[in-house]
Amino acid sequence: MDLNSESNMDTINDMFGEFLIYNDQEKIQPGKSKEYYIGKAEYISNDISEDDLYEFLKVFLKRFEKLNETQQETIRNIVGIEQKEKIVYREKIVYREKKKQRPKLNVDDY
Repeated sequence: MDLNSESNMDTINDMFGEFLIYNDQEKIQPGKSKEYYIGKAEYISNDISEDDLYEFLKVFLKRFEKLNETQQETIRNIVGIEQKEKIVYREKIVYREKKKQRPKLNVDDY
């Protein structure tokens, strides 16, 4: 079972959700201000080790493609990822059949 797929994680949460320990005070509330989410993120980042932070970020980056272009570009700038143009060269080999020519007669001017 691939644990990285979103549907498998949903299945795990459905099966074992009652056994997962999350404090109600730590739940993030929807519809709050930007500062609320920044504060929660700062709290989590200060409370987590670097090894755990790696796993934490992998989970969040699964949804990176769902962000709009401006948001993606902002995150790329913060992380220091430069977008590079990908130039692809393709060589097209064309084989041409030689036209069948009539045999040339060896005609000398006499």
